[in-house]
Amino acid sequence: GAVTWRVCKGLEDELIYKQYQLLSLHGQSKDALNKMKAGAWEYDVLSPAYKCNMTDIQASIGLAQLERYENILW
Repeated sequence: GAVTWRVCKGLEDELIYKQYQLLSLHGQSKDALNKMKAGAWEYDVLSPAYKCNMTDIQASIGLAQLERYENILW
């Protein structure tokens, strides 16, 4: 999947990015690669998040929308 946002005055990009990362990890503090490293199996669940995988149809719609991206910006 892909996520974009516009830089807006008054919004902290770093905070948005960190919140997005937490959601993308389903509320967990580590991703799968970091959990597999020796001695790094421990992680925290920081929020109740849900796993939602993108379907092939959603991905193809996203690719078509990327071609229109410049025209749909406001």
